[in-house]
Amino acid sequence: MENLSEMDDDEADRLDMAAGLTLKSRLGCQCVVEGDVAVEIPSWNRNYVSEGGGSMNLGDAIPAGKR
Repeated sequence: MENLSEMDDDEADRLDMAAGLTLKSRLGCQCVVEGDVAVEIPSWNRNYVSEGGGSMNLGDAIPAGKR
């Protein structure tokens, strides 16, 4: 959490409506990353690509996970 910008009131208000919150929950569209972070996407979350959104080519922006 130390590599993310501070949460503002607008983000906190939006989180109030989100499912599956934890004490470390943040909105990816609101926080600014200022270093390395690990992101966990809940298994219950719907996948953008599986919903017909097409592929998301991020190039080398996100390294492949370790298996």
